[in-house]
Amino acid sequence: MAQFLPDPLTEAEFAALKQILAASPFCDVEPPIQERLISMGYAKEILGCLIVTAEGLMLIELDR
Repeated sequence: MAQFLPDPLTEAEFAALKQILAASPFCDVEPPIQERLISMGYAKEILGCLIVTAEGLMLIELDR
């Protein structure tokens, strides 16, 4: 069975994910990057604030 994985994050997208984790309500992420992180399940918007999901946190931890 074939498994389809999303394209890996670019350096800018990964940096934005870390920025969201560090300063969620105060981060300024470009809309295309924000949309991609949300569509991939690494971030979500709650009450107008962008936060990192469990999947996004796992991705950051795997990089360390």
